[in-house]
Amino acid sequence: MVDYSKWDKFVDSDEEREKARFAEVEKDKREFAEKRRKDREAITQSHNAKLQCKLVESGLFAGVVAKFMPEGFLEVRWGEEGVALLGNVLSFAELRRVPEMTFDSPEPTALRTILMLSVSNFECPTIEPGTAGVKFHKPPQLFPDVERRHDEDSKEVALLEELPDNVLATATAAAKDVWVHWLCLNALGPKCLGGKQVIEYCATGAPSGQTRRYFVILLKQRDGELSWAQPVVSASAAEGRSGFDASQFAKTHNLRAVAANCVRSKPTE
Repeated sequence: MVDYSKWDKFVDSDEEREKARFAEVEKDKREFAEKRRKDREAITQSHNAKLQCKLVESGLFAGVVAKFMPEGFLEVRWGEEGVALLGNVLSFAELRRVPEMTFDSPEPTALRTILMLSVSNFECPTIEPGTAGVKFHKPPQLFPDVERRHDEDSKEVALLEELPDNVLATATAAAKDVWVHWLCLNALGPKCLGGKQVIEYCATGAPSGQTRRYFVILLKQRDGELSWAQPVVSASAAEGRSGFDASQFAKTHNLRAVAANCVRSKPTE
């Protein structure tokens, strides 16, 4: 009679080796996936920190809304040519139509509030890193596990954290002259579609016939729909647009800002 028991240990050892190899491959996959996740998170954090710096420079946090960290880039377009690029200049003619928006968000089905307002034209002067009394910070380092050269580190851009006092005073004064151009509630999805316009879109009609204004488009979010009991402000109406308190509006309706963009206006030639 043949004794097969001595072969069993070889079969068992082969099975164990195969299991070990499989476990090692799965471990490598998990580690790679985690590294990719951390890399994407670092890129997002760095990108959003740079967006916040641009919003600091815009004067947005000087009395218009409370400072926040954007959760992504808000693309705003008025046709093919009119694009908001965090402070570029567009004519009133380009701003005349209702813009199209895209927001790449981790919450694609969330309902959002769109608020477009303008203040007196404000332009932040160039502020160099190292300026006395001005706070700067570096964005999160990308790919921290990769060894970096000193010359690469020196090229990192320092981000403006707060406006210096003299510039802040100018921005705060500009922010007192607020005019609301659009308020749309419960817009849906990455394209911010639908929603209810409670202050209908009107890019013109700024106070005192000003030809240069600083436009800010804010995207806010909350849990659940936002209701509105007040009369709708029509596109041709001026009442209800001046002196709008964006911060108080956000507090009243439990809204948090998730993104913003801005443009400057110029007279139509």
